[in-house]
Amino acid sequence: MRRLLGLDEFAEEQLAFYGTIAMRMAVLTAVVLTPFSLYHFLYGHLSVAISTAIVVVLKTGVMLYLRSGGSGLIGVHIVALTYSTSVAMTVYVMGSTAYFWLFVALVGSFYSLPSRSALIINALLCLAVLPVMLGDAELGIRLMVTLSMVFLFGHILAQQVRNQSVELHRLARIDPLTGAGNRRFMDEELDRAAAEHERTDQPVSLLVLDLDHFKRVNDQFGHKRGDNVLEAVADTLRARLRRSDWLFRFGGEEFVILAPATGSDGALQLAEELRGAIAALSLPDLPPLTASVGVAQRNKGETASAWLVRADSALYTAKGAGRNAVHEAGPDPLQHLMPKVAGT
Repeated sequence: MRRLLGLDEFAEEQLAFYGTIAMRMAVLTAVVLTPFSLYHFLYGHLSVAISTAIVVVLKTGVMLYLRSGGSGLIGVHIVALTYSTSVAMTVYVMGSTAYFWLFVALVGSFYSLPSRSALIINALLCLAVLPVMLGDAELGIRLMVTLSMVFLFGHILAQQVRNQSVELHRLARIDPLTGAGNRRFMDEELDRAAAEHERTDQPVSLLVLDLDHFKRVNDQFGHKRGDNVLEAVADTLRARLRRSDWLFRFGGEEFVILAPATGSDGALQLAEELRGAIAALSLPDLPPLTASVGVAQRNKGETASAWLVRADSALYTAKGAGRNAVHEAGPDPLQHLMPKVAGT
């Protein structure tokens, strides 16, 4: 389910995002704080100068760590922790003149860290500087109220942005009518399956299924009823697929099933089961449905597009043989003209 929703790919992209953020934050912090540290050193503020220099050294270490292939998630946590620590130290040394750095730290953590990490680091930062703020009761209370508002709004807005990102990522991969993967997601998974086949030599097969005479349903009963049929068919197919199989809507009334770790015989058996399930599907006020299926086991060295063309060609051969049938494409792209019949 996570991969169908695109969440695994989203998680991978998030890790890359954290790496990018960590690198940029480390570079920016080092560039900004280096002259800041020199300034305080020249004016005798040794404690601030030393603490800032330590942060610069740590940020430089993060940059080297990331350039050597380190985890972006770890890197961004180190950046946020060191920055928040340096802000707390600066507040203790400089007092109220350093309060404005607190807002930068809060907002930066909420938009660069996972939600839970940001909450913990920001809460610790606020607690750490609380004794200093309480030193001036009137200013401290105002500052605490302001920081609390920034804390709450920052968390809510950052969480909303994350939720919308997940939803947009899901919508980019899912067909909204049937809940099957869309064409873009299918292309990604076919490329992934082809690469896996090249690496492991484990068989993988493709099924292209098309509803016979579906245009008549739309013409006689309307497109809304046709949409209901597509939803019912998608549910029927999903109910008979294994957890490792993938269902995609190729377009219109055509579906594609990717069957990993499945050779020719297994794919033909699966295709026949799916064909029979659709033939047995009973929908109120509609004539019986049938489907034709083309099957193709991937050839070594074959591109994903060529593999799909072979399965699609086998489908149209099944259509030409009278429909409500399963046909297998031969190993050669031209051999789909003489397919192997699994059932009619």
